[in-house]
Amino acid sequence: MLGHPSHLALRKMAAQGEVLSPRIFTSSPSLNGNTVRTVEEAITKVTQFQKEGYDFLKIHPGILLPVFDQVVQTAREVGIPFAGHVPVAVGIRHALESRYAAIDHVDGFLEGLVSETVEIKPEENGFFGFNFTPLTDTTRIGSLVALARDNKVWIVPTQSLFERWFAPVSADELLKEPEMSYMPATTLADWKMRKEQSTDPGTGFNKAQWESFHAIRQALIRALSQNGYGMLLGSDAPQLFNVPGFSIHHEIAGMEAAGMTPLEILQSGTVNPARFFGKEGAFGQIQKGLEADLLLLRENPLKNLQALKKIEGVMVRGKWIDRKTIDEKLKTIAAHAKDH
Repeated sequence: MLGHPSHLALRKMAAQGEVLSPRIFTSSPSLNGNTVRTVEEAITKVTQFQKEGYDFLKIHPGILLPVFDQVVQTAREVGIPFAGHVPVAVGIRHALESRYAAIDHVDGFLEGLVSETVEIKPEENGFFGFNFTPLTDTTRIGSLVALARDNKVWIVPTQSLFERWFAPVSADELLKEPEMSYMPATTLADWKMRKEQSTDPGTGFNKAQWESFHAIRQALIRALSQNGYGMLLGSDAPQLFNVPGFSIHHEIAGMEAAGMTPLEILQSGTVNPARFFGKEGAFGQIQKGLEADLLLLRENPLKNLQALKKIEGVMVRGKWIDRKTIDEKLKTIAAHAKDH
């Protein structure tokens, strides 16, 4: 979701089997208020990124409305989807009507629950609308969800960000988790500093307001899952205290707590991504003729999602990786992290 030219080369190597890798789809480099300041820059950048072969454009905050509209127009003309954040100058309703391929973090939705009759400064929304929590009207959820469905906009909740980074849990408590052994000490120190700058006493973080904010996000996720266009599984790793691989289990727990069923959650990480990328004939299901991307588990995740942690082995497009190999690789990663 934050592309770089090196990702295009890696994507090619993975597709050709030169490296054992997850299947790679990569966004363009960031389109934000600093990288696309004018409509001319929008035309140039969008055209360039499409020609270079990125799978979609990445939208970040700060883009002005006329520039955003030019990004959308040019993207349609050259045939490249766009996804990511909702700039405050754009707003969630205009974003949905512009037909994002996907919106990450449920970005912009909370601001969309504030009535137009309430005088606010959109740029003072705080962490994904946190500052506007007391002003929200949850009866407006249905209309936003309908807009997402009608415009075929997928949603990536990244709920783990809001239950770990921006949440009333201390950095020191999170640092005690075993998975932190796979991250370099410098990264962990940076995570601790940034979290304390976000949620420690004196930052303005309010636990009672967070609980309301959290409940609203859960209601949005539940409604988007039940009545929206579709959900995609993603934890935004390696954002704060989201260790790649391990973080997806925190995300799954957050989706379940929001009211999604085990089947809906499993589909958000399997068949839904295949549909999103137009690759239903390649992966996403256990079916004859599809590529063999499989997890072998000891228990049934439809009965208990914790079963997803009990992996016997992984099949990556027909190549089998057993539990012993996985454990050896994890030891290597932990040793490398310890040295850095």
